[in-house]
Amino acid sequence: MVFYDARDQDVAHVLGLSEMPRSLRGARYGFPIGLADRFCQRLLDREMSVTLIRETERYWTGIKERVPAWRIESQREGGHMRSAQ
Repeated sequence: MVFYDARDQDVAHVLGLSEMPRSLRGARYGFPIGLADRFCQRLLDREMSVTLIRETERYWTGIKERVPAWRIESQREGGHMRSAQ
């Protein structure tokens, strides 16, 4: 999983991620998909909501389209899961 925005620094800090070297894709932070469950739980434990963005096979501008797949809101923000489908 990868984070692209500089505003993700707080999330990266909670997860213990270091900023990656500059890449052509602009990725700033990332971790192996196998750690997603553990990292999502860590964010939820800190009352941070989580949204999963998935990559599709559609290309509109030479870049794969990305769409929200689901969102889990923290107890503070409502405390339930929403499907984006």
